[in-house]
Amino acid sequence: MDKARLDTEVASGALIIGFGLLAFWLLRATPSGSIEQMGPSFLPRAVAAALLVTGLAQLAAAFSTAPVPLARWSIRSFGFVAASIVAFGLLVSRFGLVAATIAAVVVAIAANPEARWKEAVFLTLALTAFCVLLFVHLLGLQIRVWPTWG
Repeated sequence: MDKARLDTEVASGALIIGFGLLAFWLLRATPSGSIEQMGPSFLPRAVAAALLVTGLAQLAAAFSTAPVPLARWSIRSFGFVAASIVAFGLLVSRFGLVAATIAAVVVAIAANPEARWKEAVFLTLALTAFCVLLFVHLLGLQIRVWPTWG
């Protein structure tokens, strides 16, 4: 029998399972309905179940491969990624999708001290164009694209 271990595969499987369990717990008071008449939490519960299955598969795969030790992570990276999410949330309603996406991507890129700025500019423009195409044109969301002044 293997010794208890914590490596990247085990940690990621446990994290995915944790998200699935958290989703089920948060949805506990919301009716799911049936397959014929779906309630408001039917699809979120299906996604939570998929997370649980994926996490269990990840855990099973972890014990069939050689362990890969957890890498060190810096609080700086976590802080910049969290700040990019907050920046997007604060900017999107006032300044529009384009400005919010650009700000979020630029802040997230700052999390990597080895980022190359030519690639960062390309990534920023590509993700901004993709977000506008997906959310505004394909999904038809009523979201401000450009800032309104005045």
